[in-house]
Amino acid sequence: MSLGDTPAVARRRVRLAIRDARNAKGYTQGQVADAMDWSLSKVMRIESGEVTISQKRQGEPIPARGAHVRARAVNVA
Repeated sequence: MSLGDTPAVARRRVRLAIRDARNAKGYTQGQVADAMDWSLSKVMRIESGEVTISQKRQGEPIPARGAHVRARAVNVA
């Protein structure tokens, strides 16, 4: 999060980075849901901004994929 970002802007950056990283890897929302042991609707709600992802979960690796949920979020700020 850059110094001028509000919490809402920071959350938006994270959710967009998650979606962009998923798309860059060619993963579907369903594949991410399966790998994270989440429901498809949870992934859809995270990417749409209806719900947020906890900071604890942001750093977790996606099992068997070697990618991190934060993926590019660190580089967005």
